[in-house]
Amino acid sequence: MQQIINFFIRNQKFLLFIVLFSVAFNITLNNNPYQSSAISNILHPTVSKIFEWRNAISSFWNLQHENNILIKENNRLNKLLFNQEIKLTEPLANVPYDVLTSKIIKNSYNLRNNYLTIVKGSVESVKVNNGVINSIGVVGVVDKVSDKYSRVLSILSEKTRLNAKLKNTNYFGIVSWDTNQTNIVQLNDIQDLVPLKKGDTIVTSGYSAIFPENIPIGTVADFRLNETQDLYIIDVKLFNDMRNLSHIYLIQNKEREELQKLATENE
Repeated sequence: MQQIINFFIRNQKFLLFIVLFSVAFNITLNNNPYQSSAISNILHPTVSKIFEWRNAISSFWNLQHENNILIKENNRLNKLLFNQEIKLTEPLANVPYDVLTSKIIKNSYNLRNNYLTIVKGSVESVKVNNGVINSIGVVGVVDKVSDKYSRVLSILSEKTRLNAKLKNTNYFGIVSWDTNQTNIVQLNDIQDLVPLKKGDTIVTSGYSAIFPENIPIGTVADFRLNETQDLYIIDVKLFNDMRNLSHIYLIQNKEREELQKLATENE
């Protein structure tokens, strides 16, 4: 505070000049319409550019705030989507699926086993086997968790095995990756008698405790029979561009432990 006072004391003459000049300039413009119009025409482009810059800067600083609002709203809508059997009037705390948001800080896509690193860990209740998606479709599954970060096994990995189905017919199989293309995965174990055509949509089946049903994965790009000629190998073009990812959603099935316990008891 003292530094501010010292600044005004040191520059009092200059500041007084600025004040007096501004007052005189304003009086001149108000009493001389011709000069006012001429100066306005001269300054208009500059003033307009200043306002344009100011609005651009203001928009930039507001962008993060607006993005945070959109992400929170998407979280709420995703909760409702993943829990469609729940009435909209019921508290979201009672639904089986919870949703968290996070940002990707590292992503590989040209290895045999690719991973993503996200900024959220056990402190935020992230757990191994949480499903990971974005607004377009499936991204992968959490496989390691630290306090503040988590590692996600990408859908582009030899280790990946996801339950999926043909949306139109509900025939289901397993999605894996043959490591050849970064935009193509394979859907296996579909019987050769199943009606199939290019462009059919592939979604999650809901037959695991990781992903809810009907999360988009991709579309049928091509298909062929396996060596025994009884099952299809289906090439699926991913909806996601796995080389260009930023924000993701973590899907937490709050009933997962109960389902796993039941599955163990049945073995």
